[in-house]
Amino acid sequence: MSLFPNKNNNKNKNANIQVGRLNKQHNINNITLNAANPSSPYDNIDDTSNGEWTHMPNKRNLSDSSDPQSPDPNINKNKKLFITKNRYELLQVEPQITQNLTTETQNSTSETPNYVNPIKPPPPIFVKGIVKFPDLCAALIEKIGVDNFFCKSSADSLKIQTANPDAYRTLIHFLRDQNAQFHTYQLREDKPTRVVLRNLHPTTSTELIKSKLELRLFEVRKVTNVLHKSSKSPLPLFFVDLEPTDHSNDIFKLSSFLHTKIKVEEPYKPKVISQCLNCQDYGHTRAYCGYPARCVRCSAFHPSSECTKTRETAAKCALCSGDYLANYRGCSDYKELQRRKTPTTKSNFLYDNIKHNVNNYNVKANHPLPTSFGNNSAAPSKTYAQATSSQPSQSSPSTPPSDLTVTISSFVDELKSLINPLIALLTQSVLFDKRIDIALISEIHFTEYSYISIPGYCLIKSNHPDGTAHGGAAILIKSSLKYYSLVNYSQNHFQSCAISIKINNIPVAIAAIYSPPKHNLTIDNLTDFFDSTANNFIIGGDYNAKHQSWGCRVTNSRGNLLYNFTNMKKYKILAPPGPTYWPTSVRKKPDILDIFVTKIPRNLYYSINNILDLNSDHSSVILNIDVTPQARSISPKLFTAATNRLKFHNIIAEEINLKISLKSAQEIDDAVNYLTTLIQSAASKSNTLNTTKNSAHNHPIVSEQVRSLIVEKRRARARYQITRLPSHKSAYNRLANSLKKLLAKNKADMYEQKLTSLSSVDGSLWRETKKLLQYKRPSVPLKKPDNPFAFSDDDKAEVFKAHLHETFQPHHDILSPEHIEEILQMFEF
Repeated sequence: MSLFPNKNNNKNKNANIQVGRLNKQHNINNITLNAANPSSPYDNIDDTSNGEWTHMPNKRNLSDSSDPQSPDPNINKNKKLFITKNRYELLQVEPQITQNLTTETQNSTSETPNYVNPIKPPPPIFVKGIVKFPDLCAALIEKIGVDNFFCKSSADSLKIQTANPDAYRTLIHFLRDQNAQFHTYQLREDKPTRVVLRNLHPTTSTELIKSKLELRLFEVRKVTNVLHKSSKSPLPLFFVDLEPTDHSNDIFKLSSFLHTKIKVEEPYKPKVISQCLNCQDYGHTRAYCGYPARCVRCSAFHPSSECTKTRETAAKCALCSGDYLANYRGCSDYKELQRRKTPTTKSNFLYDNIKHNVNNYNVKANHPLPTSFGNNSAAPSKTYAQATSSQPSQSSPSTPPSDLTVTISSFVDELKSLINPLIALLTQSVLFDKRIDIALISEIHFTEYSYISIPGYCLIKSNHPDGTAHGGAAILIKSSLKYYSLVNYSQNHFQSCAISIKINNIPVAIAAIYSPPKHNLTIDNLTDFFDSTANNFIIGGDYNAKHQSWGCRVTNSRGNLLYNFTNMKKYKILAPPGPTYWPTSVRKKPDILDIFVTKIPRNLYYSINNILDLNSDHSSVILNIDVTPQARSISPKLFTAATNRLKFHNIIAEEINLKISLKSAQEIDDAVNYLTTLIQSAASKSNTLNTTKNSAHNHPIVSEQVRSLIVEKRRARARYQITRLPSHKSAYNRLANSLKKLLAKNKADMYEQKLTSLSSVDGSLWRETKKLLQYKRPSVPLKKPDNPFAFSDDDKAEVFKAHLHETFQPHHDILSPEHIEEILQMFEF
């Protein structure tokens, strides 16, 4: 009785499971899969091979990096390179004593128990097309045992997890005999430990490298020289595949090899998703695939090498049935998998894909139909506007546009797409230097296909409603903050995107807005926009509204409208103290255009300032929201209670010069400045109060050098946690040690500065001495009623219970007749 439905007869004969040496089992964590090695799994196993490989011919020519080679037995690993005289020959122990010691050592060794490393579970096996699951379980119990597997079912497959490699191999044999549809992965013990040797000259022979490594007791499978991607010239990089032994990771300790300073690193992980060359599905490779073969060109159930499709015939994807090959990176299934995959690195640049539409007519253009193959003259031509907008050409030919406006507009859009990466870099520097949590960006010039990616930040954007690259607003928020996006508001007069975040347990909507200056706003436009927001909000951006009430140089009609509207709604406008718009034209003057319209509770405090780092013709504005009021800066005073007035008078009398000329206005101004400077310096010298307050609230200020080093150390730690490369670990350790030394030096300097600032005049020396000599009373432990100490929490709770029970008792004589009669007599009197 069959457990699985019959598959197509056109199976891929090369889709076999790769197995390695079965006589060794090691625990290797950092290993790399050599995918292109479809050798036969079970025909080449030999228990008496003594660790040797047998190479079987394949139908497909393999690359140099995937063809395993047998180790050369002619190389003498124990060959001595130098023969020297033993200078300590006189100290040699007698043979009898040595023999006795050897015997004792052997006996002690034989008594030592042999510890076996725990075997990690093999990779899972995913099976599809099961007809009867109980019959399959009965067959598996008979083949591999009842305790050697467990199953987990999903919507389209059954996951089988075996307990050991032997059960895994037996199950693979059984599934192949049953003609089942399944896929799996390579065993851990079969994977080589792959490393990269850097800075070794490319002319070095791979056989020489292999022999020298074997002299260092490394079991080498393969050494491959890495070639350049385009020119195919050899690079000073070598891939070394080692047997997964216990000491294979010791190769990372090599710093010199063949008289060359080298670096041993782990290879970079591939960023693309692996695709099976047999069934064209993603997530596994052909060597571990048991599904029926599908063609990469026509999606039929036959191997791709047997396809008879011509170039004139349109291709068909085996995954989504699109008009392209199955390995096309624009496939919708591949894009969905790539979106779900967590990226290993994040780009810092802004990308603007120029209208890469995924409609079928764009794909058909690369694969013309047979009707248009023989008649090239009849092929319709595209206009410039159609080519730039990715629209299909019309059947009738059209002449190029006579008006240059379209061409100039397209040139401006392309120029903005080139300038935007520079803006992204400048924006990134402002974000990290100023420690910005949420960034509101106006006039982003984004389209549907544009995005910006900055490490540690998420992007929310709102484009112009017509879809062209102008206007728009965006928000960059830290990934560590909890938020959720609100509905975008995209109209011709307003483009806004918003998020909701809790500040001091109060939900506040934060939105970025841009309002183009060419539109005439009305009170209905403002009402419609602000009514769509939450109860508490902070909306910042370029309103293109000027009013003298928030510091603008002049007032325009839009400013009057916004001013009246905010007064009517009782909103508050927060504006920076300085200009935010810096025009390039000499006829215009700087002014304030970037403001915040807010409605926040009174228990939230704010401060707003300018950042004079130009990202465009607008400078940034920073708004700080605090849950506690900010400390007010103490205004400087000329005289204080600790000023020595006698010393002040003496300094003035000694340093003042009364023999000066006062005949011109310039001489009078100079004399006034001289007298003012003299008074200020004399008051500063006569002030005996210590400016450095030794208070518990006077926290030390971290220098900019320490802050930058902390940021670099955190980035290095995150980089090492992602890649796990030894070089990244060394960089992280170096920065951590530098930070420790710098903090220790700053702490010593601050302590020295504090000691030097102590004085007996202002009493600071006495206060510090009193703190050091102050007697601290130890806390007396609790005692039980029978006088032993209560140490545990239960004993302490019982002591408190007894004390509270004894203290809070009702009055014993509150209801006595004598007391009642006495009270009544007092009232009668």
